[in-house]
Amino acid sequence: MGQTIAADRALADVGKPDSVSTSRETLALSLVQECWEKDYLRWLSKEIEKISSRWHKLDDKRKQPLIEPTPAHTKQPQGQQGLKALLSSRLFRYFQSDYGQNPALRDVELSVRAGFGKRVKIRDLVKELRKFKTIVVLGDPGSGKSVCLRKLAYDLAQQGLKQTRPVTLPVLLFMDNYDGWKDKVTKQPMPIQDFVKECVQNHESVRYDPHNHPLLPLARNLDSLLREGRVTCIFDALDEMPQDRSDLRYQELKGFMNYWGGIHERNRFIFSCRCLDYDPAFEVDEVIIDPFDLRQILSFLKNNLPLEIADSLYERIVEDDSLQEIVSNPFFLQALVYINDPSRGNQWHIPKTRGELIRAFVETLLQYEAEEKQPEALKNVGGRDVLFRFLADLGFVLQQRREGGTSAPTKDLDELWRRHPKWKELLRIARRARILGRRGEEADDQVDSPPPQLEPPNRIEFVHHRIQEFFAAVELARRLEEAEPIERYLEDIWWQETVILAIGIVQQPGLLLSKMLGRRPETTHGLTK
Repeated sequence: MGQTIAADRALADVGKPDSVSTSRETLALSLVQECWEKDYLRWLSKEIEKISSRWHKLDDKRKQPLIEPTPAHTKQPQGQQGLKALLSSRLFRYFQSDYGQNPALRDVELSVRAGFGKRVKIRDLVKELRKFKTIVVLGDPGSGKSVCLRKLAYDLAQQGLKQTRPVTLPVLLFMDNYDGWKDKVTKQPMPIQDFVKECVQNHESVRYDPHNHPLLPLARNLDSLLREGRVTCIFDALDEMPQDRSDLRYQELKGFMNYWGGIHERNRFIFSCRCLDYDPAFEVDEVIIDPFDLRQILSFLKNNLPLEIADSLYERIVEDDSLQEIVSNPFFLQALVYINDPSRGNQWHIPKTRGELIRAFVETLLQYEAEEKQPEALKNVGGRDVLFRFLADLGFVLQQRREGGTSAPTKDLDELWRRHPKWKELLRIARRARILGRRGEEADDQVDSPPPQLEPPNRIEFVHHRIQEFFAAVELARRLEEAEPIERYLEDIWWQETVILAIGIVQQPGLLLSKMLGRRPETTHGLTK
C-alpha cells in the first residue's frame, strides 16, 4: 500500500508544470514499475500456494504451505582410466557440452544412461536449479517435476518481494497450451515470445479482473524485461506439447532461449519433461529426479495416514519389491494413501499393478468427491456411469488431438459437447471433484462457490496427465474389444502408456499382447524428427 501511495504522488508531481524533470519522471516510472512487479509476484505466490496440500509441508513460522523439494541427482564422470572410461564418462555426465564432444549420446535412451556414472545427490533440487542458466528436470510420470518447477517459481517470487526491485520475475508456463500457429497452412508454430504473452494475457484468472490484473502489465513489459535480463522462463512439461510438428516447436523454444540468453546472460530458462519423451538434441543441462526410497515412503505414509495403517502399508511395501516400485513416486504413493484413507470409509486395498492402482484411485475419487459430495448434481446428469463415460470420451479425445497437448480450448471440442448434451454440468461435477482443472487456479476455486458456476474454463484438461491416460485407456479398451486394430496406436510413442493401461483393462489381453510384443516400431519426435 505504501508503494502505491508513493507511486501516485510521484505521478502527480510529474503532472505539475513547475516540477517536471527527467529525474522526477524516471523516479515516477520506476515506482510504478516496482509496484506492478511486486503485485505480480504476490499474485503468483498466492496462486502457487493454492496447490493441493498433499504436495505441501507447513512452515510453522509463516503458517503458509510450501512445496517439499523432490530428491534428485546429477551425474559426474566415473574417472579417467583409459579411453573407454573417458568415453563412458562423457556419455553419461548429462552436461550440455557432452553432446558436442560425443555425438553417440544423442542415440542413447535416458533410461539407459541413468544407470551409469557416479551419482551426485542433490539435497535441494530447487536450489540446484538456480545455479543454471538453462536446465531441464527429467523424471518419470508423477515423479514431481511440475511440483519442483512451481516451488522454484514460488521461491523466486518470495525472493523478489524482499528486494527493492526484483532481480528476476519468474514466468510459469504450461506447454500443453502451446498449440497456436503462426501459419496453420504451412504448420509453422507460434513464436515463443507470442506464446508467452498469449498465456499471460489469457490466463483463466484474468477474466475475473480484466482491467487491473497483475498479469497484464507483465505481458506489456515482457520485451523490455527480457532486454534487461530480468526474466526466468519456466516451461513445464515439454512432453505435453502438441505432437503435431513438435520438432518445429522444439526449434522455436531453442531459438527463443538462445536469442534472449544471448541478449542478456541473466535471463534463465528452466524446463521439465518425461524421461522417455525428452530429445537430447535440445542441448541443455539435465537433472534427473530420483524415485522415493523406503525412508521417504515411510515418512509420506506417516504424514498422511493414521500410524497403524501407515505401518501396515509400509510392511507390505517392504515385503513386495514390485509394490515398492509402483509407489516410488509422489503421484502413485498419494493414490495409495487416498484409497486406504479410513476417514473416507475406505477399506484395505493393495494393488498389484499401476493400472489397478490408478483405477482404484479414480473410482474412490468419483465415489467420494462426486457421489457423496454432489449427489443431486450427479443424479441430474444421469448418474456416475454417465460421468465415467463422459470422462473416458474426453480423455480419448484429448489423447487423440495431434494439434493439441494434454489440454484443449473449450471451443475446439464442439463435437464432443454434441455427444454429451449436459456437458457443462458434467464438467462442473468433474472440476469440483478435482478430476479436471489445473490445481490452484482461481477459475477452479470459483466452481465450488454457490450458486453453481456452469460457465466452463477457456481450456479443458485433466488435473494430471496420468488420469487422462487412464480414461483414454478405458475408451481405447472399449474400441479394441470392438475389433479396432491396435497397430496404429503401437506406432505412436504418445500412446504407449495408454496402450499399456488399456491392455490391463480388456477382458482378453492375450492377442493384443502378442501384437504388442511382436512389434518394435521406430518412433521419432522432437528435434530429430
